[in-house]
Amino acid sequence: MAMYLARVVGQLALSEVAEIFGRDRSTVSHGCANIADRRDSPLFDMQMEYKEKRLRKRTRQYRLQNPDAKENSLKRKKIVRKF
Repeated sequence: MAMYLARVVGQLALSEVAEIFGRDRSTVSHGCANIADRRDSPLFDMQMEYKEKRLRKRTRQYRLQNPDAKENSLKRKKIVRKF
């Protein structure tokens, strides 16, 4: 679930999520696909929407409190993409 949220909310590529979590790209893909399939359940979908909304809000709050966070995030993405 954490990998899925990182991918969806963080708008990260599979390879970036894999690097962050120390997993293979195919493992991340499989996990994200499983979560996406489970979203057919209305209850699970509501839970995921809630988690996504909360994470987006927390991310936005963090970036407002730490103006250089976006710049650091972009640097991290460039480093991850080099691998």
